[in-house]
Amino acid sequence: MGWPFYRHPSRVGGGREESPDFISFDTYAKAGLALTLRFALFRWLLTGLLFGGLLVGGWRLAADYGSFTDESMCRDTGQVSLVYLYEWLPPALRPARAAARLAALPASYRLPTYKDRAYGVAFELPMTLVEKTSGYTNLHDVLLLRHRCVFGVCWLGLLAFYWLAARRLGSWGAGLLGVLLLVLSPRLFADAFYNAKDAVFAAAYLVATATAVALVRRPGTRLAAAHALACALAIDVRLMGLLVPVLTLALLALRAIRGDYAGRRGRVGRATALYAGLLPLLVLAFWPFLWAAPLAHFVEAFARMSHFDWVDTRLYRGRVLPAGAATPWHYPLVWIGITTPLPYLAGLVLALARLGWQLGRRGWRLYGPAGEWQDLLYWGLGLGPLVVVIGLHSALYDGWRQLYFVYPPLLLLALRGGYTK
Repeated sequence: MGWPFYRHPSRVGGGREESPDFISFDTYAKAGLALTLRFALFRWLLTGLLFGGLLVGGWRLAADYGSFTDESMCRDTGQVSLVYLYEWLPPALRPARAAARLAALPASYRLPTYKDRAYGVAFELPMTLVEKTSGYTNLHDVLLLRHRCVFGVCWLGLLAFYWLAARRLGSWGAGLLGVLLLVLSPRLFADAFYNAKDAVFAAAYLVATATAVALVRRPGTRLAAAHALACALAIDVRLMGLLVPVLTLALLALRAIRGDYAGRRGRVGRATALYAGLLPLLVLAFWPFLWAAPLAHFVEAFARMSHFDWVDTRLYRGRVLPAGAATPWHYPLVWIGITTPLPYLAGLVLALARLGWQLGRRGWRLYGPAGEWQDLLYWGLGLGPLVVVIGLHSALYDGWRQLYFVYPPLLLLALRGGYTK
């Protein structure tokens, strides 16, 4: 027998060429390519079935969920901002009937004096436009439209979560598992159909996180612009989104100091400058409340969100906290602990133990190779808001829905803690 990848003829009488008793290199290559294509097709088919099933199933399930306490306030906030945009039109462009209705609006329905003016409207303002253009007048139809849009935004957040999990764990199968674990989280599933505040912000937070990973991994101007847009939308849904750009800039600086961008300093500098310059402009553009006095109104919004006055009682650990009582520092930790599945908590404990072991083994270097800097980002995005809420004694209602956005980063860490490759 000859060398297996060398094709040599052997003659048998009559000049016929006998079939070789070995497989050529071309045959191996074709078989490998066919196997790769089949595997890729299987991966895309399974991923498509999961996300397609979630989208179709969610579209149908949305009708099974009713309204929630803050829904009327959310709609009012979007409509007040739309009225404010209308006031910016030159009088000559306003129809006479609409101008008369605008003049008759009370001060409480005008943005400068509206009681909830400090809320971001990156979701509610477009949602109001969708409502107006839909032609729906029946409240049931309007709410169903809203809830399907809320779920659509959450579905986009699931796509971002899949990308993050698959990239960090190096396995598309682990990414799908992470999506299933997130979907099956009992505290979040129902909110994804109606909660236009917390569920929408959690999804926006995830998309901003995904663009942060992409930018820090390979800085470029296009990724910088995309990340600035994602961060601006997250911030304009809720101000806690500010944490994403803070951690993004910190990681860019840390990786540059560590020499991870050797030979690409100019590219990194341009991307960082574009991101830092574009982000505040986009935050301003998508938040009409800031237009009249950007800095003063931003400070007002931050102050109101940091110290929201809760004027009702709360049930906590078997007793009723009176209205106006300070939030115990352990309030969010207890709520998260008693409402998160135990396997998720176990994975998070393993991730924390792994972090401590890695820091100790490396002499307290913050991260090593193989993309471990991503874990620093997830720890910051998951634990940072908890530290802020505890430190500022921010008001939380019955439960921890205002902190749902920390759940996906912590779940990513739990997956990392329980996953070895």
